[in-house]
Amino acid sequence: MRDKRFARWTAVAPGGQSDEIRPALRIRGLAWRNSLAGDFMFSALHGILHRTVPDARVQGRGVLLIPGFLSGDYSLSPLAATLEALGYRIFFSGIWYNVDCPFHTLPRLENVLRKANDKTQAKVVLIGHSLGGIYARELACRFPNLVEPQSYWARA
Repeated sequence: MRDKRFARWTAVAPGGQSDEIRPALRIRGLAWRNSLAGDFMFSALHGILHRTVPDARVQGRGVLLIPGFLSGDYSLSPLAATLEALGYRIFFSGIWYNVDCPFHTLPRLENVLRKANDKTQAKVVLIGHSLGGIYARELACRFPNLVEPQSYWARA
């Protein structure tokens, strides 16, 4: 039985007692169970995995992930694991906590973008979250020859 208010599964035992069941989501050794974040991540990744069919065109295509303000590459590791399972080659930005001045961050991101382009020998897809989306847009404007036109920028 599906309880739509909380996006949780509820099982009713033969004795009439209900027991809440949430599927465990394992991402690189972390179990996301009994949390709203786990429910959200499970439904988001489940939808991505079941709607996207890996094909030969994505094999080895480079993706540069840029985290948002006050977060680092660790926050994008669930997305990286999913994209890696689909056949993409993942490149992290090297940002521990995205709090540095943009004048210092953009040259470092440029170096990562150039290395990703050299390793894949193709244009790189940029995926940025929040402030990372602004950085991704700026990199795409400055280096259109290195960036895939279908880049994704999730800005707040």
